[in-house]
Amino acid sequence: MKKLKTIGCENIFSFKDLSLDLDNYNFCCVTGENGAGKSSLLSIPRLVFFKASQKDNLINDNAKKGVCFVTLEIDGKDYNISRNIPGDKLFINGNAIDQQEFEDILGLDDRIFCNSVYYGQDRLNEFICSTPAKQMELFTLMLPYLSKFDSVRKIVSTEQTQHETEINLKQNKIDSIELFLKETNSKNLSEELRASIILNKEINEKLISCREKYRSVETALQTEKRISDLIKKMEAAKANYEGKKSELSMRIENKIKLEQEIKTLEDKIDVDKLNKLEGNLKNLIAKKGEILGNRKTYEPILKVNSGVCPVCLQKIGKDFAEKAKTEIDKCIDLEGKTLISIKSVEAEINCQKDIGNKYSICKNNVESEEFKINSLQDSVKSVKLFHFEMMSEYKKLKETFIKPEKTESLILEIKELEKQVSDNTERAGRLKQLLSQVESETIKLKKLKEELKLLENKFNITKYWYSQLPIIKLKMVEESLGLLEAVMNGNMVELYPRFKIVITSKAELKSGEVRDKLNIQIITEQGKIRGWGDASGGEKSRIALGCQLAIPEMLGHDFGFEIYDEIFKSMDDAGQEAAINLLQRRSEDKQVFVISHDKNLYSRFDQNIHVYMDDKGYSKIQH
Repeated sequence: MKKLKTIGCENIFSFKDLSLDLDNYNFCCVTGENGAGKSSLLSIPRLVFFKASQKDNLINDNAKKGVCFVTLEIDGKDYNISRNIPGDKLFINGNAIDQQEFEDILGLDDRIFCNSVYYGQDRLNEFICSTPAKQMELFTLMLPYLSKFDSVRKIVSTEQTQHETEINLKQNKIDSIELFLKETNSKNLSEELRASIILNKEINEKLISCREKYRSVETALQTEKRISDLIKKMEAAKANYEGKKSELSMRIENKIKLEQEIKTLEDKIDVDKLNKLEGNLKNLIAKKGEILGNRKTYEPILKVNSGVCPVCLQKIGKDFAEKAKTEIDKCIDLEGKTLISIKSVEAEINCQKDIGNKYSICKNNVESEEFKINSLQDSVKSVKLFHFEMMSEYKKLKETFIKPEKTESLILEIKELEKQVSDNTERAGRLKQLLSQVESETIKLKKLKEELKLLENKFNITKYWYSQLPIIKLKMVEESLGLLEAVMNGNMVELYPRFKIVITSKAELKSGEVRDKLNIQIITEQGKIRGWGDASGGEKSRIALGCQLAIPEMLGHDFGFEIYDEIFKSMDDAGQEAAINLLQRRSEDKQVFVISHDKNLYSRFDQNIHVYMDDKGYSKIQH
């Protein structure tokens, strides 16, 4: 249940600052002079809920912006709902909310709100006074399950069109595949493939035979080349053998010469003589040293001539100096002879050493020659063995060799057969691929036919429902109209028992044609059928009120308040009394707010709110 607890605004309409607590108001009359702001006060909920439906001049002249707000109790919980003007932003408990999302929470839009909750001036008769087509539109709009029929029928129509398109597409595919299968003829393809495989087998056998011939020719050619290579290798081996043999002979002769030279040198080498010469050399060197020592002894005396001897420090006479000179000359003579002897001995020693060195060199050369001779002997044997092996292989090949035929024609034949095999294999591959495609397309064709059958079934179902939905809708309309008619007549018992309302979903035109339109008829106490235009203004007001009060019950929404703006205009006293009694009974379950400037009715309500205009032109309330 949705209950109105508070309404208020700032700088909206003619109100500067308004906050009105309606929590304890159940059956309330809003009074005031014309233009005081009665309708503006109770239009605040609609302005908050559906601003787009209101006129543009909402903000009063002395302000640039305004706000209107409502506290709505929904299932025991309070929600503060506000809208900023301008800007048209809607908030719930301070949080911005989308208009459509908010209308989903309310469970209705502005048009249904104005036909089931808020009955503004001159709007009470909107439904009942409309044309039959407009009535049907309003009726369908107010009953969501009826309005959904049109959207469902659109969906069904869309699906039907989609199914039809898919059917055409699948049929085109089926036709294309059937044409392909007809043109290819899988039986002929299989026979062609079989013939191609047999032909390929025959060609392959010829090709194998030619290749074997070619291989034998190729082997003969290889043998011929091998024989030629062997001859060259044998010739090279023979030349190598002769060369090695010649070199071996030369080495042996050289070794013999070296051995003879060694023998000659061995005879010349005298070790004892060499040792003796080395001893003589040492003695001569020692003697030379003594002579030099004596010479050094007398040379200072010779330099002094007289005076004191620098050696013995004795006084030297002239005779002694001459004697010293004689001794020095002797020393020089002996030194010269000794040097000659030393050189002679050294020459003999060097001669002996040269013979020894030559002997060592010859000895080493003999060893080197022996190594080379051994190596050459091994090499000669190896070359000889290699030559023998080559000769054996040559003789063996020569015995079995048959001169090959020419290969040019054989190669051309092989190439031609290989081309035939390649072409035939390629053709067989294409045939296999085509057969595989035929098999695949056959499976696809079967699947497409099954899918086509399902689509045709779906299309028939959508086609059936597309035709049946209007009939079902009409039946539901008739049932809903029956409910509306029953509730309306229940209200009419209190409002105007002399009339009974009959509502049908068919309307007969002057031409006699019957169409699906709402048709509201009035049946009098005498059983006469009257049209809406035949009723008086007061009768129309009572009938319209009875109809409007039936709509919320038919809708079954949970709004716990209703607002009625000047609904008693055309009613007489009896009509007003009946209407007030009916509204008072409704106030037992919900809040009922009635706007009226008829002062005679004020006492009939439990609460009264008076709206007036102050000196500054702002609307004020008194309650």
